[in-house]
Amino acid sequence: MSFDMEFLALLAGLVGLWLGTEATIQGAVAIAARLRISEFIIGAVVLSIGSDLPELTIAVDAAVANLKSGQASDIVVGSALAQISFVLGITGLTSPLVLPRKIVYQHGAMLLGSLVLLGLFGLDGQVSRIEAISLITVYAIYLIRRL
Repeated sequence: MSFDMEFLALLAGLVGLWLGTEATIQGAVAIAARLRISEFIIGAVVLSIGSDLPELTIAVDAAVANLKSGQASDIVVGSALAQISFVLGITGLTSPLVLPRKIVYQHGAMLLGSLVLLGLFGLDGQVSRIEAISLITVYAIYLIRRL
């Protein structure tokens, strides 16, 4: 495949991704309105988990493939941080991010707290099952508090 065809395929894929994302978001907002559920809950549960699962699956697959090299956790954590940075960066480039200070503190504190917790859990070079359950529990508490 020539460079021109590869570029066109990439461009077509990006346009398809954008259109699919728009349709998904509009559908999620419609579901939230129909079921009288907060748009935050739909966004946090359906959209964020739904969009993160493919990325997580790819990162975990790459990590499992790299277990022997000792770089498995780097791939998963780096992927998550890159995704957050990329999404916020692109969003900030396209329009200003205007959020109330209270929202930034609530969600930012949770994000930073989760990263610190992961860092503490990983100090010994591994995250045990109990530590993993703790991270999932923190996420569940975060979602429940937002209800």
